[in-house]
Amino acid sequence: MSPALRIGVTGFALIAVCYGFARFAFGLFLPQIDGELGLGPSLGGVISGGSFAGYCVAIVASAILTERLGARAVATGAALVAAIGMAGIALAPSPLILAIAVVVAGSSTGLASPPMAAAVAAAVDKNRQDLTNTVINAGVSAGVALSGPIALGLAGQWRLAFGAFAAVALLLAVAAAISLPAASGSDRAGGLPPMTGPVLRLISASFLMGAASTALWSFGGQLVAEQMGWGATGTGFLWTCIGTGGLAGAWAGTLVGRFGLDRVHWSFLGLMAASILSVGFG
Repeated sequence: MSPALRIGVTGFALIAVCYGFARFAFGLFLPQIDGELGLGPSLGGVISGGSFAGYCVAIVASAILTERLGARAVATGAALVAAIGMAGIALAPSPLILAIAVVVAGSSTGLASPPMAAAVAAAVDKNRQDLTNTVINAGVSAGVALSGPIALGLAGQWRLAFGAFAAVALLLAVAAAISLPAASGSDRAGGLPPMTGPVLRLISASFLMGAASTALWSFGGQLVAEQMGWGATGTGFLWTCIGTGGLAGAWAGTLVGRFGLDRVHWSFLGLMAASILSVGFG
């Protein structure tokens, strides 16, 4: 098996589990979790926000750790953290334990991304790196899309679902330890780029875009359950549609090449804004 295929498959699966299961599946199962543990909207939002905060801290730590320890160790650690967090969710007896477990599970996403980029840079031929990274990043949407049918098949049994997710994450820890290179993949000096105007604008735009989408990830399942009367079947179908739509991002590079980055970016931001407004006024 070529390095591109080996790393691409491992990275795709790792990103699918860490993002689709460990981070975003909480919103999918929130109606069932709320019904059993009595979270309420405020506490549910705080817990979901903690997952995103864990991601922010973990991705900075992961970049540093990947330079020092290498891709293999950090990616394996990300899978183990995801497994621990999701096992904690499955076994959570109270909102407090659930909150801690959700933060741990969500932090696995931040840990997973930098080592995969480093693994590609270290072991994949330059002419195949872009394709390999695209395949790995597509794991986000694939994981979200897969979580929907799993919710359907388990009829909303969230503890069983997260237990199964944790078992898959453990298997991926073994796969990462076997398949990924130990090297960091970069000889460049670490550290932050200069905080110039364009960099600050990019950071601000990324922050606002991420903040705008958190409502869907946190409360999408709850919204359709309360306002439309959808049960586990409906929310599972919704998550499948979201993930399937996200797979269209694989063609973003083609669109950028034809129409330009700014035009494509503005178009998709407009679609996201219109969708959020439709949910709010629906």
